[in-house]
Amino acid sequence: MRPHVEHMYFISKCLTKLGHDIHYLSCAGGESKCYYKIISQKSDRLACFQCKLGGFKSYDDSNISYVDIDKRASIEDKMFDWPRSSSYTAFRVEEGFEEIFMEKSNKIYDELLLSVATVYEQTKEWIKKNSIEYVMVFNGRMDILRASLEACNDLNIPVNTVERTWFGDGIQLNFRGNCLNLKDITFIHEQYKDKPLTKFQLEKVKSAFLPRFSNEDNNEWRNYNRNRSEYDWNTSVSGLKCLILPSSKNEVLGHPDWKNPHNDSYKDVFLKCIDKLGIERHNVILRGHPNWSERIGSAEGMHINDDFKKWSKEVGINYIESHDSADTLGLIKQADVVLLNGSSSVFEAAFLGTPAILVSPCFYYSAGISKNVFTEEEIQRLDLSCITKYNHGETLVKAARFIYTHGFRYAQFNESVKAITTTEYIYKFDESIMSKLKYFLENNDIASNDENYSDSTKDEEEFVNAILKGDFSYNRKSNAISDDFVKVNRRFFYKPIDWIRSLMKRGDL
Repeated sequence: MRPHVEHMYFISKCLTKLGHDIHYLSCAGGESKCYYKIISQKSDRLACFQCKLGGFKSYDDSNISYVDIDKRASIEDKMFDWPRSSSYTAFRVEEGFEEIFMEKSNKIYDELLLSVATVYEQTKEWIKKNSIEYVMVFNGRMDILRASLEACNDLNIPVNTVERTWFGDGIQLNFRGNCLNLKDITFIHEQYKDKPLTKFQLEKVKSAFLPRFSNEDNNEWRNYNRNRSEYDWNTSVSGLKCLILPSSKNEVLGHPDWKNPHNDSYKDVFLKCIDKLGIERHNVILRGHPNWSERIGSAEGMHINDDFKKWSKEVGINYIESHDSADTLGLIKQADVVLLNGSSSVFEAAFLGTPAILVSPCFYYSAGISKNVFTEEEIQRLDLSCITKYNHGETLVKAARFIYTHGFRYAQFNESVKAITTTEYIYKFDESIMSKLKYFLENNDIASNDENYSDSTKDEEEFVNAILKGDFSYNRKSNAISDDFVKVNRRFFYKPIDWIRSLMKRGDL
């Protein structure tokens, strides 16, 4: 089970200590569809049972109301977009596949539309009946969760969405939309992008991110390319080498903040950039995203891999399949430039000193660590200066500041919520989280979890010099946890759930 229910229950206990009355809204299950049923490899009845086992009732059985998902409500025009993200994700629909999966996804979409209409109406009824003044919704992107978020917005009830953080510690809160909105992270980053990091903050950056280079666990929700094998790029061929690392886009497809800004497909934009830079196509490698070869529930992604493989052959570039063990870090290091449309490999590129070109908005587009080409005019202005004038040290500083902002300023309650594993957490009920919750309730807006910064760039300069010398070591003691943390336990009969979850593959539901 994802840790969001435990996170939200922990927050509810903190709010109870602050004197607030807590009400929970959960799904009672039924015949109607939701995303989890669609991707589950179990029967709908068993999927419902499993979902309810991990719900609020496993922690507390008081003040829980249940949505009757089979009770029908009127569908309004404004609801037509709400189930779309779920249907895209359920079928691993990437750009260009919308028509191919139209028949299957439309059937599911129609069923989800009935569910969102029902949950929308019943969420409004629940708010009114219980005089709810503030709501926290998990995710806010997927079908019935989106419906609850929209119900709050339409009633002008303050609401934020809750998600797991990038590196595990803390809890992610979003106040300007669902979990995909880019406004909150951009708002925080703009405040701190010019503020130097302290030595302590740089140690946090290293302990959070550098495990990617040593192939160690860093509590990210999914880790890829763990069993790496060296890939020797053909260095006998002259000319610049370009590596394309396309992102897996099905989860963000349809969200306005992540929209492809070009009139062309990402593939065509990649080719335009390659040709504009004068890079020979036989010097280009497209590395399939490892996610495409993984099954998520019943959803497979090999159709994306096969499509990119076919396209690469047609246009004369080299392709490394999604399931291949070729070391992506090694490829980045050997490349002269990396082309991206949202992959977080931009940060590895920054640490390794490889220039990156980004062709589409994503969570790091404002970080200053990539050459952004979001219009046709910007593509036409693209030249080799993005490679020849690349400043590795400057890019490293910007990358470190953004990583710290995302992991320790944008993420909330880092000092009170600690990830032991990807799903196992411990918590501290302290004044820090209480004061922050008071602020959120009063202002319903995000604030930096850490307002500290250095008055000098000295520590950043030492950090850069170490990385430039190839020192990617980090202090594991920076993750040490004090004795005043506790576990948030499920009720007695539900305790085996967490043991079962620990046996499941990382990233599975």
